[in-house]
Order: sequence, then C-alpha cells, then structure tokens
Amino acid sequence: MNRSTLNNKIESVLRCLNRIESQNVQNQNDLVDNYDKQDIVMLNLERAIQLCADIAAHILADHADTISPTMAAAFSNLAKLNIIPQDLSLRLSKAVGFRNLAVHQYKEIDYSIVYGILQNCLIDIKHFIKIISQL
Repeated sequence: MNRSTLNNKIESVLRCLNRIESQNVQNQNDLVDNYDKQDIVMLNLERAIQLCADIAAHILADHADTISPTMAAAFSNLAKLNIIPQDLSLRLSKAVGFRNLAVHQYKEIDYSIVYGILQNCLIDIKHFIKIISQL
C-alpha cells in the first residue's frame, strides 16, 4: 500500500474515533436512551473497525505471500509477522466479530455491551493506528 493511501485510511479512522468521542458517552444509559448517540457511535465504530481491517489486509499484501481469508485473520497474521502484538490481534479480531453482528444485525444490539466495547476497543484501535503509523 502506498503511504498516501495508508495515511488517508489512518485519517479516516481518527475521524471516526473523534466522532465517537464527541458524543461524550459517560455510561451505558447515554447510549440506551439516545438514538442519535447510538447511530453516531455505532456507525463510526463499525467504520473504524472496517478501516483497521482494510489497513491490515493491505499491509499483509505488501509483506506476506498469502491474503487472509477473513478480516479477523488479517490481525492474527499481522501478529505472526510481529507487526502488532498477539494480544492486540486477539482483541481486534473480537472487534471484527462485533462489527459483523452490528452490520448484519444478527440480533438486537445491546447498548450496555456496546458501552463496554467502547471502554476498551477505542484504546485498541488507537494502539493499532499508532503502530501502523510508525511503519
């Protein structure tokens, strides 16, 4: 992936994170009771996870002979190449699972769970972007 494309994707992730943080979600009721916050948080969380998976796939295309069969596997493969830590790859893989549930609406979204995800996933996405930015 050329540096310009990578930088554009990184900037898009950062915009998503800024939009999420702009909602100032203090507790799960902030999401449960506010449809606008739900929409802004969910859309931007889905986008951020998708963009991170895209970045991972592009990096793997440049550094590996095989393409990952799934978005979650892309993070595992980055860990195998020692690009990201193994524990981060596991958490980002779980974030992809959440993204899939949200996008495909396999079941009703539990915003108390989303609040919990926000507490950790945003940190993981920021960590991933910091690592990728230094490549």
